[in-house]
This record gives sequence, structure tokens and C-alpha cells, in this order.
Amino acid sequence: YLGNEDITKMSEKVETLTDDQGTYKSVSTLTRRFDPKDDEKTLMCSITHKTLPTGANTSVPVRVMFKPIEKDTTTFYQIQLGSNYEVKFNFSSNPKPDDVMWKFGDNLENPEGSLVIPEARGRYRTYLEELGNNM
Repeated sequence: YLGNEDITKMSEKVETLTDDQGTYKSVSTLTRRFDPKDDEKTLMCSITHKTLPTGANTSVPVRVMFKPIEKDTTTFYQIQLGSNYEVKFNFSSNPKPDDVMWKFGDNLENPEGSLVIPEARGRYRTYLEELGNNM
């Protein structure tokens, strides 16, 4: 299981008779490419056997490393000249970014300039706000 999702169909089970007493070795191998949405879920292997009163489980937390996920661009209208305006951009990444930089201009391919944040004159400021689940 990955979280609540049964992913057994992605695994391969091989059972081998190990002796003439009827003892078996069972190996289950899971092959999966994890996505950012899988981050902080729990991966659990559950085993049932007729000799066990209840199933046996073992689990590990999943930590997926991923670059910042780009979100759709938003256009802001009706900004008054000389007024303060707060712009928030949400993105996810793991680990969190090392630096934040704002670029301005008509398009991002040929920006007119950039502002390293925080700006020394105190005119601009930015911060990373943790929203949980690596957002």
C-alpha cells in the first residue's frame, strides 16, 4: 500500500521451495517511480498467512526529492501606482529552495532585470512560508 492505495499489482512475487520439509521462501519486489504527490505517504507491506491470527505489516515513510513544480502564470490587474501590493506564488519542492529571485519584464525569456530578495533598501521583501506537505 502507498497511503491508502493498494499497489500490489505493481509488485512481483516469487515463491521458492527451500527444503524437502515444505518450507517456502517468498520474495515480493515492488518497482515504482514515485511522484511528488507521493511525498510524506507511508509505504506498507502487508502479509497474511493461515498460521497468523492477524496479518503482519511493516512500513516505511516515503520522502520524494523533487525540483520546484511550476504552477500556472497569473496576471495581476488594477494595481494602483505607488501602492503596496502583495503577490503570493505557491509551489512545491523537496528540499526547499536555496534562493528566491524575482524577474520583471514583458516576458521571462528576455527579462528587463532581476531583484535579489530581500532588497537592501527595504522596498521589496519576500519570505518562504511553509504550507505543509513540502508546499
